[in-house]
Amino acid sequence: MFVQLFRWAKSQCRAQGITLSPVNIRKVAEKAFKLLRIPTMTGTELATIVAPTGVFTDEEMANFFISVHTPEFSLKPKLEFSALPRRAKPELTATDLGLKKEKLREKFIRLLTALVRIIIYIR
Repeated sequence: MFVQLFRWAKSQCRAQGITLSPVNIRKVAEKAFKLLRIPTMTGTELATIVAPTGVFTDEEMANFFISVHTPEFSLKPKLEFSALPRRAKPELTATDLGLKKEKLREKFIRLLTALVRIIIYIR
């Protein structure tokens, strides 16, 4: 989800004639980034997917890593990002729903695009 939002924000920067930079990419999709469950990602995902984009400050990245690697809830930093895990039924798969991988990806991208448009519209 992070990768798709990042790509969308980059395309919005291009469409609006804004210089591509981590700060501008974040500004374009600020509210949408806050909706992502970044603190629920693994340390590897944070290090290989999120950190290289430069979208988040060093302090935010440090807090994400602390949150991921600190089992004691009271020691975790207060984050402006959702840390609640999804409550999906693990036994249900896309195949069970009769969806092919590519169709599922297309539906996901359309849903994410609609969500970002709504967020932009309400700000």
